[in-house]
Amino acid sequence: MRKSGFSLIELVVVIVMLSVLAISASSYYINLQSQARVAVLENVLGSIKTLNTQVGVMSHLDYVKVRQDHSEGSRLQYLDLNRDGVQQEDQGEWSLIWGYLDNTHMPDAIILDEKLVQLVAGRAEYYVGFDRDGTGSPLSGACWVRYAQPDFDGDEPAYGSDFTGC
Repeated sequence: MRKSGFSLIELVVVIVMLSVLAISASSYYINLQSQARVAVLENVLGSIKTLNTQVGVMSHLDYVKVRQDHSEGSRLQYLDLNRDGVQQEDQGEWSLIWGYLDNTHMPDAIILDEKLVQLVAGRAEYYVGFDRDGTGSPLSGACWVRYAQPDFDGDEPAYGSDFTGC
């Protein structure tokens, strides 16, 4: 007489193998989410750098004007896209610091996904990132990119990132 079916050992081996596959697949899926967050932030940083490159090109085409309402020399400038001599921020004529985009106008200059949070820190720094810990700030979750406007004439803006919490 033949018995059909699986032994207990065969069933346990199959269940263990399926468990190992499920664990390895879930860790791969979690890693994909982390990689996606990093890729999004790298694209945001690339957009910020591209904006500053475009501002540099526009300055050579006479689209950058020194703001007349400040006595700080050529530090404060603005984009004069319609060349009327009047800054109209609602039309994309943003302020510049030493020829680079002012961090306070960065939220207007780039289009971000609603899952990203922004933080303008002081006069010089702008952060974009994911709110990983529910505080509303990208800094505490350690998943952000940073733009710091230049401090003096001839200085370059600083760019940075922290992806350890992504």
